[in-house]
Amino acid sequence: MIDPKTRTITAAIDTEGTGHWIAVLPDGSKAYVANKNDRPFVSVIDIKARKMAGKVDMPNGTQGITVSPDGKHVLAVDYKDPKFVVIDTATDKVVDTVAVEKNLRGPFRVKYSPDGSKLVTCDDQRGLANIISTADLHGKQTVLTVGKTPFGIAFSADSKTALVSNHGDGTISVIDLLGAKVVNTFKAGTGIETLAYY
Repeated sequence: MIDPKTRTITAAIDTEGTGHWIAVLPDGSKAYVANKNDRPFVSVIDIKARKMAGKVDMPNGTQGITVSPDGKHVLAVDYKDPKFVVIDTATDKVVDTVAVEKNLRGPFRVKYSPDGSKLVTCDDQRGLANIISTADLHGKQTVLTVGKTPFGIAFSADSKTALVSNHGDGTISVIDLLGAKVVNTFKAGTGIETLAYY
């Protein structure tokens, strides 16, 4: 933990893992740490108490992880199989498992649109982006071909557009979320892993 005003480290919290990525609840009460493939759990951190509060079993490990805009759910992507689990943040229990279509293994990333209506996942092996409606996680998915090795996802504030950074070929794919299609692809530099609107 770093104090942004003084730029000093104020605490270090043991996650009992090797934390790869992290998702923090909007109210700042808890953090969920993905342990990629060497620890079979997601670490749950009580931020106020500055300590480990529990573990959520992930037998194959996990890489992609995200929290819903309302803070009620965390999604953790299975590192091996093409699926993600839904964690209820009130109980820290898995309440659902969702298959991700046309992926060979768990997607590299998963993110909610700002309004919480859509999920976008990236399959870094096959160059795919899946669009999933949160109104029905088990409903029809839109599977789009983007660039090579898609890594990052960013959304416009109005939740109408998603950008996907294609790490492998240095492009950005622009997705119209309402039309569920790729509307543009442009060069942006090789090796883009993350991106964001601001």
